Formats: sequence, structure tokens, C-alpha cells
Amino acid sequence: MTSHRFANGALGALCGGVYAVGLFTLGALSIGIEYGTYLPLKVFGAPASLVDPSLTAWGVFVVWPIVGFLLAACRGRRIPVFALAIHAAGVAVILSWGTPFESASELWEQFGRVRRHVETSVRTGFAIYATGQVIAWGLLLVPRGGEDEGLRG
Repeated sequence: MTSHRFANGALGALCGGVYAVGLFTLGALSIGIEYGTYLPLKVFGAPASLVDPSLTAWGVFVVWPIVGFLLAACRGRRIPVFALAIHAAGVAVILSWGTPFESASELWEQFGRVRRHVETSVRTGFAIYATGQVIAWGLLLVPRGGEDEGLRG
């Protein structure tokens, strides 16, 4: 990988980290003072939030800097598309079947019970999440430096 691609990747990872901070903050506000919902953080951090319960909160800091790096550093589209597709598949699993630690019905029941108490943070969090998804997928439409896949310079 050339230093130019690495610098682009580092900037992409930084942008992904900033996105993660925003998602984490609003997801944490959605939890409230113990009686909120973890659903936003589980979605924002998918697929990491499917692996371990402790990654529910911290998954955003794993997923989005990596995706940001790949979006900025990869020449082709295949690897970033794969990373975003894995995230989308994780979200689908969480919303449809839940996680290994909570069923989808438990997640949705909890979300329904507390929604009105944390509605502003949930709405704002999902608005930022959706905006980030549009930007990430939109970046794949930008012409790349070549069709050679991977991170090689």
C-alpha cells in the first residue's frame, strides 16, 4: 500500500471514528438511566454486537473506523461493499431474530416500553445513522483509482 492510500485510509478511519462517537453518544442516551433500550446500539454496531454482549456498546468503535478505512483506502469497490453488506446483514439479523443474548421479541418489547422516554435520542441517532449509510454507500459511486482490488499501492 502506498503512503497516499494509507493516509487516505487513516483519514477515512478518523471519519468513521467521529461517526462512531456520534452514534455511541446517542445510543448511550437511548439506554437512559438503566431503563432505556439497547436496540439502537445493537444496530449501530452490527455485526460486532452479535459477537459478544460487551460489544453492544463498543461495537461502533470497531465497525465504523474499519469501514471508513476501507472506503478511503481500497482501490476497488468489492472490499468496501462486502464490509457494508456484512453490516447490513447483521442489522437484518438483529431486527429479525435478535442476538444470541436476546431474542428479537425481547428487543422490540423493550424498545416499545421505553420509546416515549428516549424518543429524541432514538430518532436523532437513527437519523445520523441513516445519513452515514447514505454517505458510505454513496462514496462507492465515486470513481476509484483503478479496478485493482485490495489495498496494494
